[in-house]
Amino acid sequence: MRVLGIDAGFGAPGLAVVELPYGSWDLTGSKILAVKCVVTSRSAERESVASDDVRRILETSRAIRDLVREHTVTFAVVELPLAGSRSFHAAKGMAYASALTVSTLYTLNVATALINPYANKRGSTGDNRAEKEDVIGAVHRVWADIPWPLKTVRKRQTNHPDEQQQEAIADALSTIITYSGLARSGNQPKPMTAVL
Repeated sequence: MRVLGIDAGFGAPGLAVVELPYGSWDLTGSKILAVKCVVTSRSAERESVASDDVRRILETSRAIRDLVREHTVTFAVVELPLAGSRSFHAAKGMAYASALTVSTLYTLNVATALINPYANKRGSTGDNRAEKEDVIGAVHRVWADIPWPLKTVRKRQTNHPDEQQQEAIADALSTIITYSGLARSGNQPKPMTAVL
């Protein structure tokens, strides 16, 4: 079974495809097939905000679609952002992220389970208030060789994991760990395609 974990976001959603070899939610022997962070930013050109937002939404939707098709994904686990943002722009971004992620997966006929950020942290680290470093450590304990996107540090001309992309991808991988634990205990949420 191939599963897509998603940290839904508007500016930099994290995506990770994992193969579960035994058709169950046991992560033993599972393998990361792909990781990606879809970094989109506002256009420097003077176009309308709405048309620029549409461009960014389509970039993310295409990236999800391409991973689903390339790896024959049949199930997705998505960490959706919570309400309670501090600004209009943040609220708009959270709404876009939720809508584009869920609608893209639904259109592709991928069964999708939704979890919130606190449950995701608790599922992978045991602490619903865990820091990003704790989540990164938790995913490293399951998969030692994660192909993090790299960023060149100019002063030293060395490559290091891109922090923003690493955090988004770690959250995406964490969704798979969290759902695995819930599924093995019989407490997993029902996939959306079964509900609609």
